[in-house]
Amino acid sequence: MGKMKILQVVGGLGMGGAENLVANYCMNFDSDQNEVTLLCVANYHSVYDRKLQEEGIHVIYLNDIIDRWIKAPGLFQKIPHFILRPFMFHYFIHKLKPDVIHLHAKLSAYIAMSKPTRNTKLYITIHSDPDVWFDSKRGKIEEQAIKWLMKRYRTCVIELHAEMGDSIKKRLGKEVDLRILKNGIELNQFRIIDENYKLRQIYKINLNRKIIGHIGRFVWQKNHIFLIEVFKCFQMIYPDSELWLVGDGVLRSECEQKLREYGIFDKTVFWGIRTDIPQLLKMMDLIIFPSVIEGLSITLIEAQVTETLILASDQIAGETAISNLIEFKSLDEGALSWAQKAKEMIEQHRETVYTNIEEWDIKNVVNEVEMLYRDENRQIACNR
Repeated sequence: MGKMKILQVVGGLGMGGAENLVANYCMNFDSDQNEVTLLCVANYHSVYDRKLQEEGIHVIYLNDIIDRWIKAPGLFQKIPHFILRPFMFHYFIHKLKPDVIHLHAKLSAYIAMSKPTRNTKLYITIHSDPDVWFDSKRGKIEEQAIKWLMKRYRTCVIELHAEMGDSIKKRLGKEVDLRILKNGIELNQFRIIDENYKLRQIYKINLNRKIIGHIGRFVWQKNHIFLIEVFKCFQMIYPDSELWLVGDGVLRSECEQKLREYGIFDKTVFWGIRTDIPQLLKMMDLIIFPSVIEGLSITLIEAQVTETLILASDQIAGETAISNLIEFKSLDEGALSWAQKAKEMIEQHRETVYTNIEEWDIKNVVNEVEMLYRDENRQIACNR
């Protein structure tokens, strides 16, 4: 059997969990068995772009190609993108002739319009809560496009955990070929040997300061304002404590304003987008995730691997707990209750106990993905 041609499709390589997964897929596929191409709509010039380039992965950026063809100022740039994008998808899909197309963004309509050859296998990963994924004008288009593809191609929809299944079936029908695949991570990258105090010495961080943190985009789902209210209460318990915020996003300025309003802006560190996430996690005493809606958070899997304590919203999927380091709490209990719980967790010593942590190793996950593509083991993620 020759090399399997795999086309991974994503909106762009930002710093989110889906983008991290796609980059890890591409870098860990067996190059002797697979010919991998990554198709991106936009080029964000992130660290993943550089990594893939260094690994020799073929990456196509549609917007960059269109911009080289047609020079348009400012807002007018979007017009040629909108007009030419369907033709670009069609061109590259028929040029590459992939055996497998794996979608990681709401781009199914472009695949449907491209009409790949009938023997092409399609895989579509739903990377967030299905009700959020499909609950918009763009989401409704995605829903109809997936249903169209399901009737004409071998189409497999991938969920990240079992709790997503009922919602997906409600949207796409009970006949959907539904599989579960974990979002793998580089376990060894997050198994930090250095102790907390050694890293704090390297980063010149006060050894006695209590640090609570959060990693994620500044968007409403992440509930940063509630996090800030928790930190305000936490400050009353530990006046010398700091809040570390890692990431960026549209609501950052709103968060800065709220921190100034509460008089705790100078107690907050905005780290921005970072590549040293394992080290930052290891220096935190506790990470707080008060998401309004989240599903399974890969960031919290990474935090548990670094043995960082986690206080998370009960809106996050229970399958996120792969250790005794994480506790879930209702947002209805209020910021003060969350701050008190954070204090209790920090002061309580516990020996870390994991559950099936090796299942999250990206190498094992990629092996499962390859077998799924080749249909060599249909039991790796059972139909539901």
